[in-house]
Amino acid sequence: MEIRMTIPKEFEQQFEFDKFKDSLCRIRFDLSEYLASKGSHDLIPLSGNYEQELADALPTMFASATKVED
Repeated sequence: MEIRMTIPKEFEQQFEFDKFKDSLCRIRFDLSEYLASKGSHDLIPLSGNYEQELADALPTMFASATKVED
């Protein structure tokens, strides 16, 4: 399936650089470490404000995405 979505201006540079790969890898690592530690609060996350803003914006980006017809 191919979709079309609108990326907010503040995320355009990061999308063009690596399509959010770096940020999504940090989020994935933080989640896997948190789950492996069974919810320990002693973890120092790799994710920061940018990753939080991206995670907040992704649901809106996907909600407004449209399927591209073949």
